[in-house]
Amino acid sequence: MHANKWIPPLSLLLAIGCTDPGSDEGGDDIVTTDTTAGTTDEGSTEDHIAQYEQLRLALEQNRELILPAAGVDEVVAAGSYVMWLDLYQGFEGVLHIRNFDTNNEIVSPVPIGNDMSAPFYRANDQVAMTAKLEGMDSVYSVIDVKTGNLLDEVLYTKPQLAQYDAYGIDGNDVYLVVEDEGKMIYTWTAGTGSPTPIGAIDDTGINLGAWIDFTLVEYGGSLKLLALGTLGAFTIDLGTMNATKVPLPIVPLEFGITDVGIAAIDGFDLWFYAWGDTQARAIHDELEASDYVLNSTFYNSHYVGSGGAAQDVGMDGSTIYYASVSGVHGYDVLSNEVKPVLLNDMTYSGSDVFIHYTDLGPDTGSMVVIGLESTNGSTGADGPYYRVRPLP
Repeated sequence: MHANKWIPPLSLLLAIGCTDPGSDEGGDDIVTTDTTAGTTDEGSTEDHIAQYEQLRLALEQNRELILPAAGVDEVVAAGSYVMWLDLYQGFEGVLHIRNFDTNNEIVSPVPIGNDMSAPFYRANDQVAMTAKLEGMDSVYSVIDVKTGNLLDEVLYTKPQLAQYDAYGIDGNDVYLVVEDEGKMIYTWTAGTGSPTPIGAIDDTGINLGAWIDFTLVEYGGSLKLLALGTLGAFTIDLGTMNATKVPLPIVPLEFGITDVGIAAIDGFDLWFYAWGDTQARAIHDELEASDYVLNSTFYNSHYVGSGGAAQDVGMDGSTIYYASVSGVHGYDVLSNEVKPVLLNDMTYSGSDVFIHYTDLGPDTGSMVVIGLESTNGSTGADGPYYRVRPLP
């Protein structure tokens, strides 16, 4: 069990004379501003705070305001694109697509959601996909990200236990699971013909319980369907239809996935499973045992934060990006390197806006985050979106 590892603002640090646990003196070791572990200098608590603030301001040079708080939901970052829904019509969302390179923004005419289906979609830098219920069936729509136009639609019955219509994207190809034929998996390139059946999930013998999510990942030389449910997570090889259990010790409600593995967070516990391994790694323990330290005042700045917000974990390549005690940090699961990304304002005095970062969306070297705003130092309820690049 992990205790709440909150770092107080500057005013409280100065009031209590924050020192290294076990030390009788105020202030202790301080590392150089590159935050590389192993190089330390003597310094006071004030020196440590100044170093923290210097790093925070330097990191914010990589932060760009891209979207307002109002009228923006379900943001997806994909390559040079950022997409979001405007839910001003309530049950039906309007998909906006912006190209960072050209600053061109288009509005797709394809509606997202209806009075029977919550607005939801998936996207990469080539296509977006959505589904909506019509009677007992679902209409699956594929959208060209470059134009916002509809590429094609198909009608199937979604799995009854799926929270959302079960579909995923890999390049220009889309994959979906239907209720019929033993929960058949289909592959489809929109606009080139009908979906092609691959194999039935029921034939694999796995039991997901209620479906949580569905995505695609490639490792070991083949494309696999990753199915997440309340009774477990499994990968299904789409070439052989062999199913393999993913040994995560938690139900992955917040997670990030790349071809390296899956990271999942639950409260203060952050787990990582590398595809093909026999067990998951307790990243929260690795972080606390790491040689990395900013300084003795902020010795735990890179520990896992409380989690539980919209999306407090994501992955890009071999790096896990997670909500930390002091903001957002990255952890490379191959090199074990800790990387500060954004830091909370420790000089917050109560007279300005305090920002808490969450809803992490890393993708190909950049990340989109929400900066929840408050005027009392707590976690706010809403805030604008930032793009952070380059990612460390």
